[in-house]
Amino acid sequence: MFSILFFMVIGVVSGIIMLSPSLHPYLVEFSEIRKSDVIGVFGTTYALITAFILVTVWNDFNETNHSISNENKALIALWNNTDYLEDQEVSREMNAALLKYVDVVISKELYQLRQKKAVEFPTPEFISIMKVIDKVEFDDPRDPIAFEALIAAYKDLSDARNNRINRILNHIPTILKLFYIFSSFIFWFGYVIEGFESDILYMIVLILVTIVTVLAYAIIFDLDKALNGILQVDVSSYQNTRKYIQKTKHEVFVTPLAEHR
Repeated sequence: MFSILFFMVIGVVSGIIMLSPSLHPYLVEFSEIRKSDVIGVFGTTYALITAFILVTVWNDFNETNHSISNENKALIALWNNTDYLEDQEVSREMNAALLKYVDVVISKELYQLRQKKAVEFPTPEFISIMKVIDKVEFDDPRDPIAFEALIAAYKDLSDARNNRINRILNHIPTILKLFYIFSSFIFWFGYVIEGFESDILYMIVLILVTIVTVLAYAIIFDLDKALNGILQVDVSSYQNTRKYIQKTKHEVFVTPLAEHR
């Protein structure tokens, strides 16, 4: 809603000013403001504000991508490390638990996050993974090593999951959005009243300033919507992880030690 209103106001006012040379003489009334260089000072302040907000939302966007990547790495690590246990029952239960976890993330959690709703934590699917790990019994020299790897992967999954949820739900506060929209308009209006002796030069500068202002606004508020904007975080890795877990089968190899037992 904010974006549509902002673009409409900027577009309509720019069109009126650029297509109505009769309005240009009135810009002389602002000559005192132009001589005081207030516009230059505010322009510098606006650039710093824009840079700060842009860096913040870009960092959150990248961190969200990073968290999703780490979450999927942890899921794959849990599945791969289960193979070292050579326990068909644990392997089967882990397979079911991981697939259920991924399905819930894809079908439920991402939808809730798109709606800016809090996600349940810990979920039953997340807890079920730990319950499978609790069933591990040490009957092979390699089991303690595999168990430690499973615990580490589970911790990584928890950290990545928390970070993913927090980053996606972390949006620019409404008061800051309003402040930035107001600052953008003041910055743009400053160039409107700047004026030039050449109408062509005035129109070119105003067009460029309008484009820069609108693009800065669009990029910032698009990045702030990690799952709904034009630029979105990549969630296809959940589907790839699901396919990997579903297709990769663990086989139990009977070793001489196992035969002896």
